[in-house]
Amino acid sequence: MGIFIRRVIPIFFVLSLTATACYRSESQEFEISIPEQAQTSVVVSADGTYITSLVAPENRSIIREIEEIPEMVRNSVIAIEDERFYSHDGIDLRGIIRAARTNLEAGGISQGASTITQQYVKLAIIENSERTASRKLEEIWYSMRLEDQYSKDFILLQYLNTIYFGHGAYGIKAAALTYFNKDVQDLSIAEAAMLAGIIQRPSYYDPLLNYSNSLRRSHMVLNRMLANEFISDEEYEIALDTPPVLEEYSARLDTVYEAGHFVEEVRRWFLENEDIADTRAEREALLFEGGLRIETTIDLALQSEAEAAVERHLPGGIGLPDASVIVMDPQTGFVLAMVGGRDFFAEDEDAKVNLAVGNGRQVGSSMKPVGLAAALEAGWSATAVYSAPNETEFDIPGATDEFATWKVSGGATGYRLPDPDPVTGEIPDPENVTLIEAMWGSYNTVYAQLVMGIGPERLVSMARRLGIQSPIENVYSSILGTSDSTMLDMASAYSTFANRGVSVPHTYVQRITRADGTTLWEWEREQTRVLSASLADQMTWILQGVIENGTGWRADFGRVAAGKTGTTQNYADAVFVGYTPQITTAVWVGYPDAQISMVPPLTDRKVSGGTFPALIWHDVMESAHLSLPIVDFTEPPPSLPPTTTEEPEVIVATPELLGLTLEEATQFLVDSETGITILAAIEIETTDYDPNVVIGQSPTIGSTMPEGGSMVLEIAVPPPPVVVSDLLSLTIEQAQTSLESSGLALISVIASDPDNPEAPAGIVWSQDPLPGVELPVGSSVTVQVTPEPEEEPEEEPEEEPEEE
Repeated sequence: MGIFIRRVIPIFFVLSLTATACYRSESQEFEISIPEQAQTSVVVSADGTYITSLVAPENRSIIREIEEIPEMVRNSVIAIEDERFYSHDGIDLRGIIRAARTNLEAGGISQGASTITQQYVKLAIIENSERTASRKLEEIWYSMRLEDQYSKDFILLQYLNTIYFGHGAYGIKAAALTYFNKDVQDLSIAEAAMLAGIIQRPSYYDPLLNYSNSLRRSHMVLNRMLANEFISDEEYEIALDTPPVLEEYSARLDTVYEAGHFVEEVRRWFLENEDIADTRAEREALLFEGGLRIETTIDLALQSEAEAAVERHLPGGIGLPDASVIVMDPQTGFVLAMVGGRDFFAEDEDAKVNLAVGNGRQVGSSMKPVGLAAALEAGWSATAVYSAPNETEFDIPGATDEFATWKVSGGATGYRLPDPDPVTGEIPDPENVTLIEAMWGSYNTVYAQLVMGIGPERLVSMARRLGIQSPIENVYSSILGTSDSTMLDMASAYSTFANRGVSVPHTYVQRITRADGTTLWEWEREQTRVLSASLADQMTWILQGVIENGTGWRADFGRVAAGKTGTTQNYADAVFVGYTPQITTAVWVGYPDAQISMVPPLTDRKVSGGTFPALIWHDVMESAHLSLPIVDFTEPPPSLPPTTTEEPEVIVATPELLGLTLEEATQFLVDSETGITILAAIEIETTDYDPNVVIGQSPTIGSTMPEGGSMVLEIAVPPPPVVVSDLLSLTIEQAQTSLESSGLALISVIASDPDNPEAPAGIVWSQDPLPGVELPVGSSVTVQVTPEPEEEPEEEPEEEPEEE
């Protein structure tokens, strides 16, 4: 009886679906809609000037007549996707019975048994992509109506024009070009079989990425073509013996447009911005097909002037240095110009590498203002006097072996050099130099002494707060710019000084509107005070002196401005970063491929931050201010007189706050009566500590600090829940990598896929929980993975009878 019931129920389920579909055919009007072509998105400048259209990284080619597709190519798709296509009425009852049985056993809709007609209906007509019974009914109803009103050849043509073949190719014609660089009419049987095999799982069977998988799948297609008598035995054997040779299609040349590196950053920013849409796939669809208008911050006239300034001052040619430039509005964070290299559209392999962003390079002494700001905030005086020898050594606390000693060289580099000794001709070491004068003259040895006093933790914290996103190493030498940073980072940090201590995140885009004119995304000003206004004003006054009296004198363009030079060891990188109240500009000069010394005979001079970078900065800023009113900086409070005290007089041991809660740490500092306060509590997501516990502190335990100073704490907080990603159709390795990157664990169960018994081995076909579910970090996701095929036992050879 049980067997009878199991056999009858699927048939009853099918009859119900069919009956419901027939009922709907009499009660609902039918309309077919062919998928619309993608609407191109456009990028415009700040004043609305058209820059370029963003073309999708895909190839869409339409065939108008079914005869343009060889019958053999059509049959290859029919053989593997719907071998009874020309005999059914839009639905395959045999397939539905099989799927219904599986669905009943699974307790839900898990198998589709979709015909080519049904697949096209899902692509062209039904918007709801959820696997529900109601969706399946709609699909069947539309498929039957579609077959009533249109010919089989029309449906097949629309399907072959629409289906996705992976690697950006939509439609059979585009697929032939993408993988074999030939017209669809020129495909061989083996090539047609490979294309047909891609349809089921485009990413997995993409032959350019997974040739072996694609080839095995094509053999399956050839088997079905032979079984359906679409090819002869001889054609089958020839196709097996001649694997397809791929020849990737070379798309048309990129359209040349202005600000190429900037536009590429806009594209990258859009695709990574989860505020626009939840998934990357959705963002790609919007960007390349949504007909958006992207209103950027770029000033094309200023962009042209920045590029011209580079060409004017920096000799171009093979084997010569390159440059990058960032121009920013410090009040808004708008990026007004971006030179990422000489020519985005050049044929060089690295032409599209953006030297203004990315991994960054060493910035030399342009990092010293970050260290000085940290010291001033901690209680150090700008007028403290230090000795400034040409060379000095420091013992690094806690270091051993070759790292135990830090050797620093570099006294004055251009400011107030003492007169040579009348007898020896040697320049004596300068003495009694304030931190202000050491900034103007860029004295390395003075700022090395400073960071030994404040500790590198304060420098790292200040860099992050000012807007430097590149990781700054927690080492003493970072104050001399030994950690890689980008010009975008440096422009952001100096903009915080220009904006009187208020940090504003940079942005490339002001507004994005949809094709219908509605707003998709709009910039909103975000402001965070990270320095007191008086401290920022003091920093500005000091940095004005670099241009007026120090190493940055070539940058003086006739308006009040502040800035700092930066030159790395052996003249391998040269930087100038500076600002007015209205504009911030950062310039880097160097060799893109490696840190190569910019000295004769490679260059016509030793290239320091005060040479080519300062000259380029001068011209860019002069152009940027042509239409701007003259604005002065806010005067800083009166400075204290110079003092020979290198550090504040009252020094105390740094409090030990590790392991305390934030509330306990705060009370501990109050009870200590040292005047030390908590400047910032940085939340660190971790599962290794209890929430709200101090797990890191700056300065560190064992160091000293001035009374009345401040500390930066790291506080443990639990990570937010993780959204489970879609693992279906991934290999087990890909699924594990995806989960581990999200902080989740994988539990795999080997089991055959009842929906697809011929699925390749090692593919995820089921997961629990489903995609989109939120789980705590460290949770597990269970997946079912297709097994390896069982090896057939080898037949033992028959023993030959012994000769008598």
